[in-house]
Amino acid sequence: FNDRFFLREQLISIANLRYLTKPEWQNSVAIKGKDNWLYSNKKDWIDNYQNKDLFNQKELQYLSDYFNSVNEYCRKNNKTFYLLIIPIKSRIYGEYMPEYLHKKYPDSQSRTYQVINYLTNRSDIKIVYPYDVLMQNKTKGLLYYKTDTHWNDLGASLIYDELINIMQKDGFKIQPFDYKNYTKYEKYNGDILKRLPKILRYNDDYNYINYDMDELYTEKVHGILLKTFNLNKKYHLYLYRDSFTDKLLPFLSNTFEK
Repeated sequence: FNDRFFLREQLISIANLRYLTKPEWQNSVAIKGKDNWLYSNKKDWIDNYQNKDLFNQKELQYLSDYFNSVNEYCRKNNKTFYLLIIPIKSRIYGEYMPEYLHKKYPDSQSRTYQVINYLTNRSDIKIVYPYDVLMQNKTKGLLYYKTDTHWNDLGASLIYDELINIMQKDGFKIQPFDYKNYTKYEKYNGDILKRLPKILRYNDDYNYINYDMDELYTEKVHGILLKTFNLNKKYHLYLYRDSFTDKLLPFLSNTFEK
């Protein structure tokens, strides 16, 4: 009965009318900030942005033990381990977040820098945190989608360039893929927008850079395991990832043998 009753959708729309009168608002799905930017309203994401829920010493030690064990395994098996930490959208585009979401501590004391500082003092793990790279390239165009959780092709390309540059400095003779020959533009309505009630949805009219690349590789899917093969390239890359890596996959698959 609670899920199916007469005029349910109309009542939801009426209830959401109050948001249309406000330039910034917050509901169970999203935070709408300045200039029609949407951010996920997951509590841990907001706490992360506000630097509220910091790690304690026990948690930092656990993370250190775990990543050091991975690093040691790779060392013993002639592999190189890189820890890539991805900045959430509000960390790069915090200027569009509502001003009432104050930060408890400065970003220099965030969970990310807690981990980086802790690992740096206790290991030789190669940590890649592309915060500076993204901040320095914001003038090239938007790097994250305004209505999505994730970065776009332009943001992913900067991370790809940074990773390849670091690997080359470490002695890997990697030939980068020339993705700029495939430059196009796209309009994109993101995952946060699509979860909103219909009355609160709108179109994102920004033209995002899109690298519509040829797939010079074959792909096989085994459950959650995705394998790509590009026999004209060198090196194998094992990637333990989340959804932010979706935009990176075409770049990497066009670069590595497997």
